[in-house]
Amino acid sequence: MTETLKTAVTLTTSGLVDGQTIDSADVAVPVIEAMTQAKTGQLSVSAADTYLHHLYDALTVGTGMAKAITSPATNEKLNLTLDSKLTNLLALLTAAGKIVYGGVDSGAATVGQVLRADGAGAAAWADQSAGTTIDISVTAGVALARTGALVAGAYCEAMSASA
Repeated sequence: MTETLKTAVTLTTSGLVDGQTIDSADVAVPVIEAMTQAKTGQLSVSAADTYLHHLYDALTVGTGMAKAITSPATNEKLNLTLDSKLTNLLALLTAAGKIVYGGVDSGAATVGQVLRADGAGAAAWADQSAGTTIDISVTAGVALARTGALVAGAYCEAMSASA
């Protein structure tokens, strides 16, 4: 494939002179040149691009991707594909328990419920009062404060003591 410097694309307009009668050839030549250039199928990546390129040449792919032309020399298509390692990554991470595909189903929760660890590496919605009771020893004269906040989409509570 080729690329063309934009400034190299010109039309022959020598037959078009102000105040002079022209014939069809004076107009046909630049029109045919413009049509020939358009048929090359070249484009610019942006308005600031100084070259005209074919799409295949202007497009670069990184690691894990490939590009290919299908139906060469006929009704060509540009095919972009991901490496099978990348397309299988989601399934591998999900199977390894590293991610939960689709996130948390908040529709299963009712008002007043929080997301709690179930002890088996997963989480489940439960009432705020559900869970293990924790005994706390408090020294007389110490003020206790209970705070709660949403952390990464889950409600978390903490106790703090101050003298």
